[in-house]
Amino acid sequence: MNEKKYRWINLCVHAAVWLFFFLWPWLIFHTEMPRFERFYVRYVIFPCMAVLVFYLNYSRWIRRYFFTHRMWLFWLCNILIIAFSISMIHLWQKEITDWLYGPPSHRPPTFKPQWYFVSQNFLNLLMVVVVALVVRLWGRWYKTEIDRQSLAKEKNLAELKNLKSQLHPHFLFNTLNNIYALISIEPEKAKTAVYDLGGLLRYVLKESDREKVPFKDEVAFMNSYIALMRIRLNPETALFVELPTENEAENYQVPPLLYINLIENAFKYGLSARNSFIDIRLGIESAGTRLRFQCRNTVAPHDGRESLLQQDTGVGLSNLRKRLEYIYKTGYRFHTGENQGIYLAELDIPLEKTDTVCVCNA
Repeated sequence: MNEKKYRWINLCVHAAVWLFFFLWPWLIFHTEMPRFERFYVRYVIFPCMAVLVFYLNYSRWIRRYFFTHRMWLFWLCNILIIAFSISMIHLWQKEITDWLYGPPSHRPPTFKPQWYFVSQNFLNLLMVVVVALVVRLWGRWYKTEIDRQSLAKEKNLAELKNLKSQLHPHFLFNTLNNIYALISIEPEKAKTAVYDLGGLLRYVLKESDREKVPFKDEVAFMNSYIALMRIRLNPETALFVELPTENEAENYQVPPLLYINLIENAFKYGLSARNSFIDIRLGIESAGTRLRFQCRNTVAPHDGRESLLQQDTGVGLSNLRKRLEYIYKTGYRFHTGENQGIYLAELDIPLEKTDTVCVCNA
């Protein structure tokens, strides 16, 4: 809730409460009580004094004295204003009302001493001070909480932007390394790869700062990257790719470049083993509400394999996990691991249509 909307709601609540405070006798007694007008004129002075006490505290004294720990000034001001208000109530109800309507034809005998009415008004007005204090403290807590959430959101967005910025050089360096490996072996393919890389980089630079991109554009980017990496495949490496078609990906949106690190790693390590394979699958499940990605690839059975995997993929996977936490909170499932020479990465996320908002914590 923005500050302008909060102030408007706050104003409406204050107006509604005081309107009820002033008008409730009309809603209950005006048709039944004889000489109701005289009764209401006597009554209305107390809400007026309550408004004065409330807003002196709410607007000035609580912030100026209570929040600055000058309690003696806070309570001194309240004792003085309450004493003034009690005097005005007494003057209005006893003198001015009689002057306006004349003395009553019959005054019932008073069974309660004057100090009783003074103490009763004192306690009522003191309660108004307490209510003002509670309302102001709640408002201060609410504003602090809103500011805290806003700062946390800004921090998360800044960290997410930083993670995305780290994706640019990571993607570029890995791709250039793959192209470099082609130059001495197949220079013509390397030229083609450099040209294709330009298109991929344009997509990375253009779309990476966006919160969501059309799913069909992301699928097209993945197909282009896989086609680029296919150039350096050796005959012993089997490649299986299953991605949604353009029609299947229509009307959906996803965060950009969410799968590129996983696909990069598959090509990086899947080519280093004999009789190797790379299996990349991305599908829409659960009636179009979930997107499931699975990537499997062989890993060369050399010494120190696990430490090498952790060293080369740790930054990319760590950044991916942080992005997933920022975007989906707990609404995703991400798993990676290696077993018997086969590395597996699985990612399951909510899938949203272009005209809907995803609820990720459900």
